[in-house]
Parts: sequence; C-alpha cells; structure tokens
Amino acid sequence: MKLWHDDIRPAPEGWEWARTNDEAIAYLEKFPVEEISLDHDLGLDYIELPEDPDELITVLQLRGQADENGFHLAVWMCYNEKLPEKITIHSWNPDGAKRMAAVFNDYGKDVEIKPFVL
Repeated sequence: MKLWHDDIRPAPEGWEWARTNDEAIAYLEKFPVEEISLDHDLGLDYIELPEDPDELITVLQLRGQADENGFHLAVWMCYNEKLPEKITIHSWNPDGAKRMAAVFNDYGKDVEIKPFVL
C-alpha cells in the first residue's frame, strides 16, 4: 500500500489518503505500507475542498495550524518502527521538511525531500 499524508492535497491515484496524523497512524498500524509521502503543515483537514481550480489553488496555499504536524508523525514512526521501504516528504515548508528528514536520518533511514508541485 502507498500512503499519502496531507491535510488538503488529495492523494494521487493508487494511494490511500490520511488527512491527519491519527489517520496515518491507523493505516501504519493496520496495513503493510510500502511507501509513504508526508506533509509537514497540518490542520486544514476540516475544510471541504472546492471543485473550482482557482479556489482550490487558494486553499492549497494555506498553511495548517494544527497542534501536531508531520514532524510528530515522523517521530512516532521511528519510535514505533513503522518505516515503509520508501519515505518521501512533499511539504512546501522547507524547514519543516528538513526537520522531518533529520528525524529519519538520525534513525538511519534515508528519505527524499520532493516538494509538491501543482
């Protein structure tokens, strides 16, 4: 299974979508996840995504303000040894992405930082 962790950007075709850390953890605990792509800024999972492309772009530019973010999920994944074979960080937040990558790297896991492109 491929798991897409992002509060507002829909999962690519063939991926399961976890909009919160809790949803991602549920997938990681219940299913064999082979690949995961992670976002850093979370908190907009309550927004209903607009169908109009111009409105969607505006929503995608928002930054979530959740108490937890992708860094917290990265720490959980390492602590619980739930590390898919391939881990990508697609966040638009470069500092957050580097911080997440450092957690995995410190645990001995290589990751790819590949910012999301519209």
